[in-house]
Amino acid sequence: MAQQRDIAISGLLISESQSLAKNDPALSRLLSVAAWRINPSNATRHAMLATAALPIAILTSPGSRALSVAFSPGGKTLATGNTDGTVRLWDVATHRQITALTGHDGPVTSVAFSPNGKLLASAGADGTVRLWDVATHRQITALTGHDGPVNWLAFSHNGKLLASAGADGTVRLWDVAAHRQITAITGRIGPVNSVAFSPDGTLLAGGGDGTVRLWNPATGRPFGAPLQTGTGPNTGVYGVAFSPNGTLLAGGGGDGTVRLWNPATGQPVGAPLHATSSAVYGAPAVAFSPNGTLLATGELDGTVRVWNPAARRLVGAPLQTGSGPNGGVIGVAFSPNGTLLASVSLDGTVQLWNMATQGQNAAQKTDLVPYLCALAGRPLTRAEWARYVPHGLAYQRVCP
Repeated sequence: MAQQRDIAISGLLISESQSLAKNDPALSRLLSVAAWRINPSNATRHAMLATAALPIAILTSPGSRALSVAFSPGGKTLATGNTDGTVRLWDVATHRQITALTGHDGPVTSVAFSPNGKLLASAGADGTVRLWDVATHRQITALTGHDGPVNWLAFSHNGKLLASAGADGTVRLWDVAAHRQITAITGRIGPVNSVAFSPDGTLLAGGGDGTVRLWNPATGRPFGAPLQTGTGPNTGVYGVAFSPNGTLLAGGGGDGTVRLWNPATGQPVGAPLHATSSAVYGAPAVAFSPNGTLLATGELDGTVRVWNPAARRLVGAPLQTGSGPNGGVIGVAFSPNGTLLASVSLDGTVQLWNMATQGQNAAQKTDLVPYLCALAGRPLTRAEWARYVPHGLAYQRVCP
């Protein structure tokens, strides 16, 4: 009788674990471990393996969807730009919203912290770029000049310049201290989807019309010829990023590839990385880890892929956001210490992933319990045990 009871309880816990996977991955993991503690079996081990592939946390904004994400330089705060015109600040440790900044008249398409963490810039479909005081949560100024939505923002590494990429085909450079436009770089065909400064501040990259273009931000003049990303209908560039040492430039394309170049010479570095298995899906988001050993790509098939750019190979299995083809990943960002990766999907969710475990094969672990408990970051409480474990079974300490 006791064995049948334990099998039944573990089955119920597996079901609860599966139902919580999308909204509360930590609790989902803990319930799968509880199921194993009560009834060690192939079924409960399979349930634990399923939760090993979940993100650490999922951040949602009721009534709104996130479109962009950025970590503060200290790594304690996460900013999201949302469809309801708000910029939301989140506590990275507790996964709770701190505040919502209002001011944009329309969706917020991009957010970026200044290198010293004192300022937060946001770009909107309303055509404005806004600067916020991070300490007081107050708007400092609204910068205008773009004729249409602003798609992307990037601070220079000394924090003196802010670049904005516009649907009007221009890249505009702003003096951060003076709150004024310095120049508007034109000459593209179609919208500019993304911009990035090189680490030494001598180059500015912009992606959009099937090319990645480089400029000297001091003069606004082109640097070298446009970098070609391929041919065909899906060759738009949606994300650009420099490696931390400045020796690589990555461009994520609508053809499902990520291309690497030497920005100094404009020469390709190796063959394109095939981010997705179908050209129907693109790679709209790219980000290097702080030490440059990893390159994350957000895919429109709903996955995040993590690459070793030096070896040109995937690190571990693709991260499954669960958002599917109709909720592809449109933004990725590493935390400053490289231990976390944030992804934002078209379904509006922001997911946090543990990079310390990326590449590890959970199925090869003989004891999954401590591994999953570390990912959960907390124990199963007595109140949760009482809620989810039926028949008044005595509380067990799930995690060691």
